Amino acid sequence: MRTLAKLLAFSLTVSAASQASAREWDLRFGTSAHVASAPSMDALSSHDTIALGDVSLAAKVTDAPFVDGLFAELHWQFGGVSAVDFGNIDSELGLQSLRGGVMGVRALNSHTRAFARGDVGVLAGSLSMSAMDANGQTSKIADREWAPCAYAGVGVELSPARNDAHGFHLALGVELGYLAAADLSFSAKPSYPNDGMAHITTAAAPIGSADASGWSFGFHIAGRW
Repeated sequence: MRTLAKLLAFSLTVSAASQASAREWDLRFGTSAHVASAPSMDALSSHDTIALGDVSLAAKVTDAPFVDGLFAELHWQFGGVSAVDFGNIDSELGLQSLRGGVMGVRALNSHTRAFARGDVGVLAGSLSMSAMDANGQTSKIADREWAPCAYAGVGVELSPARNDAHGFHLALGVELGYLAAADLSFSAKPSYPNDGMAHITTAAAPIGSADASGWSFGFHIAGRW
């Protein structure tokens, strides 16, 4: 929530600063269904589809051939999945990606425009697994890892205002894309309190990797000014 609040504050600051310039800005909030169907995700998710939240901010930097505008953008996605394995092992995987890239926009008619974007960045995964033994004692392991990733997507937006209208206006959009990411390689890192009397030194042990690559389909609302 703090990260989202900082992003919103930054967006408002950018909006205020841009009032005196002719630069076009694009702020989007949305959600997407991401299909991570790799076998390595089976133990971490009860289903292949992961619900992700999307926030992106883009600024027009120049005109370009075949498009009406070329934008530089920053894109943040976040979400998570959970599963229960063997009846008593609870696992949770949180995912976040922060990427930067470019987006090309072209008007199809006075109220509809198409866009294509590509970006690169990092994918962060936070894994937590816990299990209860026959004596009611819970053991937990947790790890955080990151991997490089890249995304490409295409979509369309519909706005009640004309594409050449001045001032702030809203648009609704859909997007189809693909996220390619390197495997997130996790290690078992037991976490338990030191009781002050006995402490056993342990070493991290690999517990496998997760491939979060896959197709996604999303909806968003965009503010343009």
